[in-house]
Amino acid sequence: MAIGLVYEAAATGNMDAVLGYSSDGRVAAYDLTVLEDDFFPPYDASPVIRNQLFDEHPELEDVLARLANTVTTEQMQEMNYKGDVELVSPSTIAEEFLEENSYFEDAEQNEEDA
Repeated sequence: MAIGLVYEAAATGNMDAVLGYSSDGRVAAYDLTVLEDDFFPPYDASPVIRNQLFDEHPELEDVLARLANTVTTEQMQEMNYKGDVELVSPSTIAEEFLEENSYFEDAEQNEEDA
């Protein structure tokens, strides 16, 4: 079953429990409860970049490393909701997240300190 249909089936009572993603925005949209388990590993975001781009711009390693352990499941769920339900573009969502978390100010301060 397509993942979108799974959430709708749970929300309408056609299914009592489903396998979904804790960071999916539809969890909040359908007011679903995420059950805790120790079987499935957590779904953590990871940056993916081509080696060629790293070769051309080695400073990106530090830029991307600053994002490590900064996005909570709840924040990812909210961003996914904006994209999946409100149809906000991924670039807008990312820029808003970075601005709200002072990512750009921190980067400017680090450049001034260098």
